[in-house]
Amino acid sequence: MHNHPFLDPRALQALVQAGSYVEPPHPDPNVPMRHPELLMADIQAARVDLYCDHNDRAVADIRAARRHLEEADPQVQRAVLESLNRAAWLTRHDDFEAAERALEQAAETLRASLPH
Repeated sequence: MHNHPFLDPRALQALVQAGSYVEPPHPDPNVPMRHPELLMADIQAARVDLYCDHNDRAVADIRAARRHLEEADPQVQRAVLESLNRAAWLTRHDDFEAAERALEQAAETLRASLPH
């Protein structure tokens, strides 16, 4: 078989991936999150799963929280995301008390950002 540079599977894969990239929308900081309760529910579920030694489910809950965080104000997003990432890392490394504190920090940051 003749190897043509335009038929190289790696080049084709890179082309497809580059063509399918869409920059995520940047949330308007003046528009409140549509469903902050879903993000808070994911954080709370992760805390319960940590308490019950369901570590894999806790990490899955943290991933779900990250997805709900996409529509948050960028400044809140960074702060909460940092806490969620820290909680996931600590959970995977069996430091559950520190992971719980990181989840609490994420929840506090989120609560402080919501309209009162």
